[in-house]
Amino acid sequence: MTGEIKAMRLQLGMVGGGDGAYIGGIHRFAARLDDQFELVAGAFDIDAQKGRAFAAGLFIEPARAYGDYREMIAAEVQRIDRIDVVAICVPPTIRISRSRRRSLQPVST
Repeated sequence: MTGEIKAMRLQLGMVGGGDGAYIGGIHRFAARLDDQFELVAGAFDIDAQKGRAFAAGLFIEPARAYGDYREMIAAEVQRIDRIDVVAICVPPTIRISRSRRRSLQPVST
């Protein structure tokens, strides 16, 4: 062993940011540019079928292309290789509405 530490990319999930969403593209570009993240899961569109089709174009495995963020969280917490971080790429009005309802609770590991 040489004492070298191998850096591992954080497993990134994305909510929103699908087809035609400018900010999603910016987040994906920044994640690649930074080289510290790997996009492995997402709920990319309010229309689950469109979101899954978009995920396929990003080479995300079908089992990790979710219909909505609740489905993504429920499935990912069960995985050994679960996501580490989530990029929220939905319009501000949706983020505020959902956070006020406290729908998205922190997940302890």
